[in-house]
Amino acid sequence: MNRPLAREVAMKRLVAYALGGEGDAAYILSMSQSEAEAEREEKARQTPETANESAALPPGKLSKKDIAFADALFDGVTIYREKLDEVIAKVSSGWSLERIDCVDLCLMRMAAYEIFFCENIPIAASIDEAVELAKRFGGDKSPAFINGILGTIARSCGGERPRLSFRDADATANEEPAATDDVILS
Repeated sequence: MNRPLAREVAMKRLVAYALGGEGDAAYILSMSQSEAEAEREEKARQTPETANESAALPPGKLSKKDIAFADALFDGVTIYREKLDEVIAKVSSGWSLERIDCVDLCLMRMAAYEIFFCENIPIAASIDEAVELAKRFGGDKSPAFINGILGTIARSCGGERPRLSFRDADATANEEPAATDDVILS
């Protein structure tokens, strides 16, 4: 399974969607896979040190399960965005959501979705993956900022997987995102 690249695809779709695009899944998937392969090949061609770095990059191909995971992340975040934003806003004191960089906000929404809904993914893994994507796609301070916000969310639940209450959510929150074997929804 290639969850790092699946998360990258989901993040790119979320950013495109947040900026007013459709988040065209097929196009973003194709471009992400091509970019990942090209980046791995380039790093491997350079020096022995960068060849070792290329081993840390996600491979460039996604299985059907990976694509389903990326789709479930995208669908879940778009459906539950308002509630996820409420949680992020509560712990990001001094930062309105409008001030937060779009990539950073999409990464935090995605990781928060995983924290609340993906029971088979350790909370620490969701945070670590968001931080790794922030290192590649965010600003200089993005990894620390995202780690701080998501760490606060994780600590606030006292080691237990938190649950969001959707009683007051709008009608779209009653829809279930596409579930896969890898994504367990409450």
